Amino acid sequence: MNGATFSSSAERTWFEEKNFDTAQDFMSALQPSNSLWLSEQTGVSPWLFRGQWDADWQLVPRLFRVPIDPAIRAVAETLAPCVNAAVQKQDELGDPDRARLRQVLTVASAEMELVERFRELADSVGHNVGDQWTYDGREWLKDDRGNVMDEQFCRPGLVGALAQNHGIPTRALDWTTHPLHAAFFASADTGHKHPTPARLAVWAMSTRCVGTRTQSNDPGYRLKRVWSPANRVAYLHAQHGVLVYDCRAHSHFMGNGRWPDVRESIEGSAHVSKDQTLLRKFTLPHTERSSLRRALAAHRVSYAFLMPTLDNVARTVCESYTDSHGR
Repeated sequence: MNGATFSSSAERTWFEEKNFDTAQDFMSALQPSNSLWLSEQTGVSPWLFRGQWDADWQLVPRLFRVPIDPAIRAVAETLAPCVNAAVQKQDELGDPDRARLRQVLTVASAEMELVERFRELADSVGHNVGDQWTYDGREWLKDDRGNVMDEQFCRPGLVGALAQNHGIPTRALDWTTHPLHAAFFASADTGHKHPTPARLAVWAMSTRCVGTRTQSNDPGYRLKRVWSPANRVAYLHAQHGVLVYDCRAHSHFMGNGRWPDVRESIEGSAHVSKDQTLLRKFTLPHTERSSLRRALAAHRVSYAFLMPTLDNVARTVCESYTDSHGR
């Protein structure tokens, strides 16, 4: 491809990286009709895509990022007594590392608490969030029916998907089946406080890395999909979105002292064959961002179409002028 450089990791032969110089070449590579993304057997692309503002960012969900999310930190302070009590119970079962266990329980219970409060408030103001039952953080920490480290209780569902799409930090990472949608979110300025990075990135992950519905309980696939009806999550439907999470994130943290990046989740999936390309990273200089945004708008890829509210229609109109002036 013109304007692109290629590299792959010696340790991860299933990972490829390409650096593009122009928005035109970047857009060409990300066209859904590109043979890179097409299946030889079906018309359905076996790839998921994710856009990131900074090409150097890791593939880690918001719940697990460092520094810790302010909402998680605030909830964690209120749950600290329950977490400490749960840590004491677990120490009796085998004396695990206290600091790591406390971090796992803090993050997991805070996620549950935020999702449950989201469900309650959304229902109280008249939004249909379904009747799925969810734990709140305190209930989970006090549960004596099994091992509080059992990650089955942390499996995201419909309410979690709704909460994630509306700003609640969860263990799921947003992907999409449409590469241009990922390019849009890579180029979207959502009020980042840090200096503009050198490059943005679109990641592509093979669906072979993600357990299917029938493999939801297969330990050989660490990455699982959040199964929720698209017609119940409007933004997810508009964005062709897919939420993916690592079902062994707690165990990974207990063993390594850090939360897993998607690449580590793939490596730790015994049933995922590593003899072919599973992950691609395409990057573009941020100096090409305005050109990219204009090209995406020509494909009807904008806030107005991906998050269809009147507020976002207004936002798209305003941004169409700032992007045309390279701002």
